Amino acid sequence: MAILRKEPYFYEHNFIPVKTLRIPPCLPITFVITLSCITGVHAQFSILDFGAVSGENSTAAIQSAVDHAASLGGGTVTVPAGTFVTGTLVLKTNIELHLAPGAVLKGSADLDDYLSTFRDHGIIFCEDASGVSITGQGTIDAQGSRFYDPTRNHTYPEFDRMRTRQKEGYMPPGEFYSDGPIRRLPKPGMTVCFYHCSHVVLDGITILDTPSWAVRMAYCDDVKVTGITIRNNLMIPNSDGVHLTTSRNVRISDCNLSCGDDAVIVT
Repeated sequence: MAILRKEPYFYEHNFIPVKTLRIPPCLPITFVITLSCITGVHAQFSILDFGAVSGENSTAAIQSAVDHAASLGGGTVTVPAGTFVTGTLVLKTNIELHLAPGAVLKGSADLDDYLSTFRDHGIIFCEDASGVSITGQGTIDAQGSRFYDPTRNHTYPEFDRMRTRQKEGYMPPGEFYSDGPIRRLPKPGMTVCFYHCSHVVLDGITILDTPSWAVRMAYCDDVKVTGITIRNNLMIPNSDGVHLTTSRNVRISDCNLSCGDDAVIVT
């Protein structure tokens, strides 16, 4: 009688189940057959091969590279040196998005390039996936400041001045405070978002000028954020660095974060 069991298999940062079929030792020869579900894990895909062009909107081309790699079971999608304009990119299981030195994913100025589902999304969105990573020495430049008016202060419609110490004297209409926050206009969502994901890695990348939270991990398990840099406009309200929502087994280390709100927050 054959015995079928599952053993953990780690490929870099990915956890992938591997089935091992063992033939009982009562037979003259013991055969060990490993049936791996890994297909294309070692594959490398350049976004240039899918039509991405530096200086142009390459959202569809980059997404095609991700989708193709995912259809083969996973792989590394590489963004080479150059500036590639993009809207929302949806990452999937066993995908590594690698930003080479000199690579820039530049957020589109057109709000129509960004995905909107249960909320508005930014440049990277990933949901219900495992073994996903964004690595390299490249940059995600969200261009967040273009979605704000630097000549006016930001206030919230639901804001009650009477709950502040200054009462009606707190940021009265008609006055401008040079230390911000500046006025929010229609904008994309959070720049890098993972929902209900496991075995997630962010390593080495730089994130610039996000219009709200730079990184959100929501309901995620086994997350490693290592050596990333975030440089946000300190005048932009709620431009958090790394925001963890109901996540567990998270390690953040060796990062350099300068943000307009919380650098690292756990809720």
